[in-house]
Parts: sequence; structure tokens; C-alpha cells
Amino acid sequence: MSEKDSIYENLKAATTDTLDTISAGIESSIESFKKTINNIPDFAQMGREKMYDFTNHLLNFSPLIEKAGYQTTGVTVNIGLPPKIIFHLRKFADLNDYEIETILKENSDKEILVMMIRAIEAADKFQQKITTGNFKVAEINIEVSIPPAVEVTLKNMDLKQ
Repeated sequence: MSEKDSIYENLKAATTDTLDTISAGIESSIESFKKTINNIPDFAQMGREKMYDFTNHLLNFSPLIEKAGYQTTGVTVNIGLPPKIIFHLRKFADLNDYEIETILKENSDKEILVMMIRAIEAADKFQQKITTGNFKVAEINIEVSIPPAVEVTLKNMDLKQ
């Protein structure tokens, strides 16, 4: 096997491992969301006041998410059927597993917050597996909706802003 073939095979294996990790992390996050979906009100049946209250409730999670090392850079509220509340997050600090678990235990009564932090952690583990190229996680979006979703945006760090 030539050196080029060997490099290609190593890159292919690393890419496959990375994609498997991404898949597992995202599936785990979505399954976590699905398990507690009953805690997300049926937006279609909600009155406006309840929608406002629920949105404000979620916005109060921002300081707790920040304790987990992620800054809320914005929140998008899509009013429709079904409505969506999307948190746009950027990592600013690395926490170890013990620190994350402490935050989760302290907030175990806030099931949606726990789901969000677990989804963020899965996205972070995905980012840690990216070892080729200059792509880094630029933003993580957590969509609280039916169905919930996690979006990871990778940015090429070589490109000029």
C-alpha cells in the first residue's frame, strides 16, 4: 500500500469514526428530547399568554446554560404550527464531566434544561472528534419544538471574516 493510500485509509477511518460519534450523540440528544416531550406544552392548544409564559420560562435558562460554558448569542421564536424556540449558543468555556453533572443534578427538576445541556454536550463531543481540517464548531442551535432538533454549525477557521 502506498503512502497516499495509507493516508487516505487513515482519513477515511477517522471520518467514519467521527460520523459514528456525531450520529450517536445527536440520536442520544433527540431521544432525550423525545422522552420528555410531554413537558413541552402543545403549542397549538396554547393561548397567547401561555405561549409568552413558556417562552419567558425558557429564556430564564440562559444563565444556567452559561454555567455549562455556553453563551446564548440569540433566541429565535418562530410563531407558527408548531411554534419553535431556538437557542443560538457559542462555547466560551470548557467544563469537565463532573462540573456538567453537578449542574445537571442541581437542575434535575428542569427537564427541558437538562435535555438542552445534554444535547449541547453531545454536540461538544462531536466537535472534539473533528481533527482534520480547520473546521470548528461556530454555533450550536437547540430547537425546542415538536419535534426537537439540534443543529451544529461548523466554520472554516481559515476563511477571513
